[in-house]
Amino acid sequence: MNFVIRKIFLILTISLLISPISAVLASSKHDVDSPTALYLPIISNGVSLASAPQASALFFDLPSDEMNLANGSFPVIWFGEVRNTENYVDVRVAYNREELFLRLHVFDRRCWYDRYAPFDEPTQWDAAAIYLNLTGNVGSVPTPQTYRFVAQFDYYPKPPDETKTDVYRGNGSGWSPIEVPFTLISSYTGHEPNDDGDDRGWTAVIRIPFSSLGLQEMPNTGSIWGLSIVNYDRDDANGATVDYKTWPRSPDFNQPGSWGQLRFGYPSYNPPPGDPSGTTYIRQGLNNAIVSDASAGGYAVCGAGTDFWETWGDTNESFYNDDLSDFNVQNQGNVADWPCFSKVYVSFPLDQVPAGKKILSATLKMHIWGAAGPYPKPGSLIHVYTISEPWNEFTLTWNNAPYIERYIDQTWVATITTDPGFPGIPVEWNVTSAVAESYNNGNSVDLVLYSSDNWRHSGKYFSSSNTGDWNAEGRPLLTVVWSD
Repeated sequence: MNFVIRKIFLILTISLLISPISAVLASSKHDVDSPTALYLPIISNGVSLASAPQASALFFDLPSDEMNLANGSFPVIWFGEVRNTENYVDVRVAYNREELFLRLHVFDRRCWYDRYAPFDEPTQWDAAAIYLNLTGNVGSVPTPQTYRFVAQFDYYPKPPDETKTDVYRGNGSGWSPIEVPFTLISSYTGHEPNDDGDDRGWTAVIRIPFSSLGLQEMPNTGSIWGLSIVNYDRDDANGATVDYKTWPRSPDFNQPGSWGQLRFGYPSYNPPPGDPSGTTYIRQGLNNAIVSDASAGGYAVCGAGTDFWETWGDTNESFYNDDLSDFNVQNQGNVADWPCFSKVYVSFPLDQVPAGKKILSATLKMHIWGAAGPYPKPGSLIHVYTISEPWNEFTLTWNNAPYIERYIDQTWVATITTDPGFPGIPVEWNVTSAVAESYNNGNSVDLVLYSSDNWRHSGKYFSSSNTGDWNAEGRPLLTVVWSD
């Protein structure tokens, strides 16, 4: 009898293990945004694929040589910290019909590259590595479906055969070098590379043809790949301070199941059917709600009063803004101006939404009242993401701010040409999927807003939850429509 029981248990266990793998493989062949699709939580190496951090690559029907011009519209993920000997990285991700496109903006005080021996190991210098798994963030070893692309930052343009790049493919136990093409374009801003002067950082554009991954066409919308990104850092001539930063946090490069996800296509969400039964409005002070929000970065003064390498990354917004009544969302294509960059975190409690309801829609509304710079202000594409790591508005800094969990929505914020007065101009984002997930889990909904602008003076100023009662309408507002 014990033998029979053990055999039945073994069969059930194998069935449970095979099912999630089949689900991952199926997602590469079908559009997972289909409302008829059924999704089960997948577990690999103790990591739930549903909970893994996810980068989104949006599709652009552009020639490859024009993709870089459109990077002001790409979603952004980030990792690392800003310090004398540590790097921070913004990564913009997109794809066209032929290639996966990644643009890395690296905040780096000391930029070093191999000027004279370009065929040395690139990871001993300032460099980047992109890990991809075509079957998702699954598995305990690198398989033939996993790839590693390594590219060294290069100050002076060289012919392709003199720029140090390496490609590896999984072999079932480790990595084997292969010869497939991909493109690296890098640039630099600062004092002078390969010396002890203070620099600002470097940029690397990495284009990976789908054909180099053995694919005949681009992935289907909704396909999920495994993704990990590494920034290698060198800060002196002898290489004593070589270090690296990763997205997601602490992956095992030989275990794709510990990586994050790369999702292809614009995110979508199908709310459950039902007629609206009620609407809940959540705003600081409204029905005694407590909403937390804060910005991380250089605020509207580009980090004035801080040392950009020693204190900027660990400075709370209150250093610049006594009453915390507003905040700035800002980014740009020139990595040299990173002290002006700023992102906004906001947390809404959902306890005022009645229990046992279905979330039909949720909208985040914020009011813009001003913009950066003395020149005509360009519009900004501001993205909203979910986060799952804890944070505190009174201690939030650029260096301790959470990484993204998932990309949710984007909205173009129009150019401001005249003073709109308060409460300002309303701007809205669709955050239904984020609110529904948080509500079903009994949590507050935590969001972060960041832009992917290319232009200088692109900062957008919004009223925060700490603005006075005279401007209560300008405070961030979450509107939740629900059904019985």
